[in-house]
Amino acid sequence: IKEVRGKGLLIAMVVRDDDTANKIYADCLRNGLFINVTQGNIIRLFPALNITDEDADEGLDILGEVIEAVKTS
Repeated sequence: IKEVRGKGLLIAMVVRDDDTANKIYADCLRNGLFINVTQGNIIRLFPALNITDEDADEGLDILGEVIEAVKTS
């Protein structure tokens, strides 16, 4: 991850290349986390404004596991 930026619950992560972003996207979807990839290498997180702490924690756990798996592959 090269950069993280955001405002409120809208978060964007810039990753090193398009392939990395696509791997993270695909693995997150397989694990039940919906994210969005824009401009090739920017991953967007945009949870509902009424997200619970438990759902946010679960989503961040999935994202963390996926990023770690992609990083080591």
